[in-house]
Amino acid sequence: MLSFLKVENLILLADDHSLSMWVEKFGFVNLSTEEIQEYQMKHRIVMFENSTMLQKPFLPQVENP
Repeated sequence: MLSFLKVENLILLADDHSLSMWVEKFGFVNLSTEEIQEYQMKHRIVMFENSTMLQKPFLPQVENP
């Protein structure tokens, strides 16, 4: 489904309590301040106090020929 929609990155906000789960178990990484500003210029993003923006590149599955 995500490859059909041409999703390149999964981005989410994590609170302090769930941050380690997203990073350690699901492989998300922190976005830099510059990356957050870039996304905010292109998209409507709401940031919440005590939250961290994380991303994980989405690699579509390659179909076998």
